[in-house]
Amino acid sequence: KLCCGEHAKILKKLPIDEQTYIMIVTQGNEFDYVCLKAVLKSKAAYIGCISSKAKKVKFFKRLKEEGFREKALKRIAIPAGLDIGAQTPEEIAVSIAAEVVAVRRKEHLRSQKFKTK
Repeated sequence: KLCCGEHAKILKKLPIDEQTYIMIVTQGNEFDYVCLKAVLKSKAAYIGCISSKAKKVKFFKRLKEEGFREKALKRIAIPAGLDIGAQTPEEIAVSIAAEVVAVRRKEHLRSQKFKTK
């Protein structure tokens, strides 16, 4: 589905439930921020954002100032992706996909499938 217009306004109109996985990647920090605000109260299973650690600190400070609690902030994967040492765009995409799978299949993490004994 292709949606055009203001990011946050579009996000607020989309049906977001426990089966929704959101990855925020826009053309700028302010757009990322308004998108985070738009989805943070949703029931999304995953909310990720491409980011640096510095941007995370700034975003979380602003979100707290706007009344978001720590519990809500813990829902955001920022920077998104599992720490696999990814450097290239392709590797970062793999790390994000792996994180989404881990969230989706959390009940299977550390399952017997890979244990030797």
